[in-house]
Amino acid sequence: ERQEGLEARKKKNSKNEEVFEVPAEEHQAPFSFAPPAELELSEAKTLRLKVDAAFSIGLDLVPSWFGMLVEDMDGSPEQPGISVGDCLVSIDGVGLAEKEDTKECEDIFSERLRDGVEVLVEPHCETTAAVPAHAIPKVDWPALLLIFEQFSADYEVVLSVTTDHKNMKLAGPRPAVALARGPATELLAGFFA
Repeated sequence: ERQEGLEARKKKNSKNEEVFEVPAEEHQAPFSFAPPAELELSEAKTLRLKVDAAFSIGLDLVPSWFGMLVEDMDGSPEQPGISVGDCLVSIDGVGLAEKEDTKECEDIFSERLRDGVEVLVEPHCETTAAVPAHAIPKVDWPALLLIFEQFSADYEVVLSVTTDHKNMKLAGPRPAVALARGPATELLAGFFA
């Protein structure tokens, strides 16, 4: 049977040499995310936080492995240069990333917080990729979505797929996306082969 399949693919090229014809669907390029965009390649920015009389900074922050993640902003006081999804990786020259537990990150931030304190901010980044058309009907999407949940928790990013299963997105703070890009590509290449 295998030999018959190979014989069926034999063709003659322009030089009358025997060659094997490979169907277009077998020529699929390997899965990969878009190359890093300018924001993903940029350096962290140094900003100064405004702290009002009520000791508010107008940001809802969540401690993470990468620092204090900006989950929401209420705008009072306004923090120019900071957006939802950004990550504060140091405050007053003290790093907030890679702490043994998130409480340590939170404690350092609270102890150092004052009006005008300098913070280093990593931007929120997103990269996308097209799911190979040949893979869409073959993938066990419910199982893959469960894997996405675990991957997202492990790397502190959001790995998602559109409802039509045609496009993937990897999003999070720049250092998290940079760290997750390779493993996500490898994981998805295996599913989409």
